[in-house]
Amino acid sequence: MTTSNITQENVKEALKVVLYMPKSDNIVNLNMLKNIEITDGKIRFAIEIPERNKKTEDLLINQSIKALKSAFGDDFPISADDIKVQLPQANGLSNIKNIIAVASGKGGVGKSTIAVNLAVTLAKQGFKTGLLDADIYGPSIPTMLKLEGEKPGGKQVGEKQYIQPLERYGVKCVSIGFFVEPEKALIWRGPMATGAIKQLYQDTAWGELD
Repeated sequence: MTTSNITQENVKEALKVVLYMPKSDNIVNLNMLKNIEITDGKIRFAIEIPERNKKTEDLLINQSIKALKSAFGDDFPISADDIKVQLPQANGLSNIKNIIAVASGKGGVGKSTIAVNLAVTLAKQGFKTGLLDADIYGPSIPTMLKLEGEKPGGKQVGEKQYIQPLERYGVKCVSIGFFVEPEKALIWRGPMATGAIKQLYQDTAWGELD
């Protein structure tokens, strides 16, 4: 059987027999099934698990293949290469493929300008792009992206709350400037400044980025 007449709903229905044993329910009801793609005669999708476990991952993949072949025929074109088992997409930097750092020891030399132009250009070229403003003392990214006064929302993943980045020109963005009053200068030093930057990149729901 080919994929020409198969829909995402057909795939979901077929995969309802795939159980995630720690929760005693199937991967569809548990909202673990992600990013179903039906293209080029192939079906590809991801299964999102809360933590890495090789035995569980192999079991989910094998059960998924068996379920689809049972539903659509033994000759149905599906293999382990078509199924990605991943951690939640909000999990820090785990779903970010590449990181470009723009830095200088001197202020006012154009770090933010370069970073914004790079990010927007990459986004226009079709890359999934995020921008982290690590300037604790004088964040200018909110101004440059016309996001002054905006406040990011939150996203619950498991038992943890993540920052939901704002988006402009196709770029996901987070900055300390979204959380402090513009006229109130920060006096953080050392561990406090480092901790703030670390929280911005680890606790942001970046999703999947190139």
